[in-house]
Amino acid sequence: MTSVGFAILDYFTLSLDTKYARGKWLMTDRDIAFLKEMFCWEELSFATDKEIALQTNMSSERVRQIKHKALKRLRIAAKQGKNPAKNIITIIERSIKKDKDRNPHQAIINLCINEMPELPPYQIIKLLAELYFNKHSEIQATYNRYVFLNKTAEQKADYEIRKDQRRQETEAGLKTQLNKDIIWFDRIEKWSKESFVGLQPKRKVNQSEKYHFGEFFSIKCNRAVQYESGAELSFIKKLEANPAVIYYLELLVMR
Repeated sequence: MTSVGFAILDYFTLSLDTKYARGKWLMTDRDIAFLKEMFCWEELSFATDKEIALQTNMSSERVRQIKHKALKRLRIAAKQGKNPAKNIITIIERSIKKDKDRNPHQAIINLCINEMPELPPYQIIKLLAELYFNKHSEIQATYNRYVFLNKTAEQKADYEIRKDQRRQETEAGLKTQLNKDIIWFDRIEKWSKESFVGLQPKRKVNQSEKYHFGEFFSIKCNRAVQYESGAELSFIKKLEANPAVIYYLELLVMR
């Protein structure tokens, strides 16, 4: 968590310790107790409306109303400069100025993701939106924007995982095909160039430039080697260029 994130937590804690401003009560003891349980920074505990409802024999909707009303009072006092939460609004406004589109919804999301990555984003984004926006529609728009962005990020991550799986399956299939069609020697050191002296290819091909049939003079084999396709000729040239290859021989492949 960055210094900005810690500052937001400190200002919010101080705002809950300020019960009244200029002789007027901002929140009741019950309101403060609910908010402290919903946003317990020290223990990183964030009780939901439903959990508090079970503890207090209230309905979840009633708990939500109490929370919303308490945060509304806190927001009004903060915007009037009567509560430490005013500093949180100042931080949000600075974040808005940094956003290239000056989008307040995105600025709040950025604050949460970049400055407080250890905290649960859904609760913190909702809290910051409640402290900044006056209209419920704006609060919900911030929440919905994060849900959309998060879903898009998850879909992109899933796509990358599936893409990697397909790549691995393709590579595994190619490896299987190579092991099926090509003889590989695990202990190349036991073989020498002399082992191939006198061996001749077991196939004969006719020269045809049109159909890519013909012969290619091999420096490593010191003779003309045969090929039956452009792909085979390309592979032969790769063998010629590979310093690990000492010698090779054409074989007749039965189809």
